[in-house]
Amino acid sequence: MFLKNLKENKVIVFNYEIISSFERDLFLTIQGVLNDRYNYRLEGLTYFHIANFKEKINRENIVLDKDIKSLLDTSFEINSIINKRNTSIGYGGAKSTSLDNKNYTLLIELIEYYISLYEKIGV
Repeated sequence: MFLKNLKENKVIVFNYEIISSFERDLFLTIQGVLNDRYNYRLEGLTYFHIANFKEKINRENIVLDKDIKSLLDTSFEINSIINKRNTSIGYGGAKSTSLDNKNYTLLIELIEYYISLYEKIGV
């Protein structure tokens, strides 16, 4: 639903309530996958959290499924774009009213990819 709305109305990316809800859903889905498959409780979607997770899997010699690793990496990429949206997804020049830029397009593509991976994993 979020993706459909975002495609129809680009400025949703700046709506705090909608973005916060999406971030929560993103976090809960990846946390659920990691908890179910690896008994790991992810604490957040920052680079600090991914570093902690990668340290744990290296220390314990856990081999991540290729699709789950892609899902995890994609969730962090999406979160990074969302958190930098005020500087990376802007309205363009002072006279521009569009959000047509590479970061907005990348966000859409990453969300679509995340959804396809999540469905493929079949959680």
